[in-house]
Amino acid sequence: MNEKQAVPHYTVTAGVVWDRCSSRVLIAKRRNADTHGSLWEFPGGKRELGESLRECLARELEEELGIEVEVQEPFITVEQDYKRFHITLHTFHCRILRGQPRAIACAQWGWVKIDELANYTFSAADKKIITKLQRHFVQD
Repeated sequence: MNEKQAVPHYTVTAGVVWDRCSSRVLIAKRRNADTHGSLWEFPGGKRELGESLRECLARELEEELGIEVEVQEPFITVEQDYKRFHITLHTFHCRILRGQPRAIACAQWGWVKIDELANYTFSAADKKIITKLQRHFVQD
């Protein structure tokens, strides 16, 4: 009998963290050993049991970058299939309340203008976030 194996599904969050002084957003580069290693991403991560989406995102940004954020309104939800798993990525606008970003659980980080995001390599799910950001926040 040839049964199809269930593909793991993960609920994850990501933050579009805005720089207060400019129209730049915070991105982080994944460590080489991580899934999708060396790609850039909007920082966030997997939701733990019993966590709300907002709690998950706030925790992940503290763990990865050492920043305390206010998780604001939802921005986009992305469904994405990868070779070995499926994700539902919930993205929220965020602003930093305390701290300066540090590369704690990522290879590096940076503030980037939305029209410069195309210069970085992102996963398929994050590219969908970029498309919406460019549609809504980049003026010709």
